[in-house]
Amino acid sequence: LQEMDLTPKSKPLAKDCVRLQTVHTAKGMEFDNVFIVGLAEDQFPTYFAIKNGGRAIEEERRNCFVAITRSSRNLYLSYARNYFRWAKQPSRFLKEMGLVGG
Repeated sequence: LQEMDLTPKSKPLAKDCVRLQTVHTAKGMEFDNVFIVGLAEDQFPTYFAIKNGGRAIEEERRNCFVAITRSSRNLYLSYARNYFRWAKQPSRFLKEMGLVGG
């Protein structure tokens, strides 16, 4: 153990850099600006969560809440009408927040 190098292998990121993270890796962190992309059915919530229903959808809803609450100043939410040429509806979470028609 004494011979192991335990120092981080990568340099720390600058404070003004753009970080691309998953919702899971952002837990416990806060940022001035947060962009959440892919808020469409089968994307967020995922196809598998929709298929499994119940608890899986609730977990996705909690993840959406976590993502939204990472922002301290500006929050940007987006979805596309098509993903890989497949038409998609806005996420149920956007509908539940009253941000798109239901």
